[in-house]
Amino acid sequence: MYNKIQFFAKSTRREFSLYAMKKLLIPAVIVAAIVLLYEQSQAVPNVYISAGSIVVFMFLLYKLNARIPHKNNNNKDTDDVQ
Repeated sequence: MYNKIQFFAKSTRREFSLYAMKKLLIPAVIVAAIVLLYEQSQAVPNVYISAGSIVVFMFLLYKLNARIPHKNNNNKDTDDVQ
C-alpha cells in the first residue's frame, strides 16, 4: 500500500511541476519577445541585447515545446505493414 501512495505522490508532483513550468515559461517567452521587439524599435539597437534576447527566446520555446507530446506517440505496434 505504501508503494501505491508513493507512486501517486510522485505522479501528482510531476504533473504539478509540468503545470508550474508551463505557467512560468509562457510569461518568460512573452517578456523575451517584448524585450526583443522594444530593442529593435530603438534608433540604434544594442546588438548584444538583441542577440541575448533571441537566445533566451529560442531556449524558452525549446523548453516549452519539449513538454508537448508528439502526435505520433501512439502505439507503434499498430502500423499495418504488408
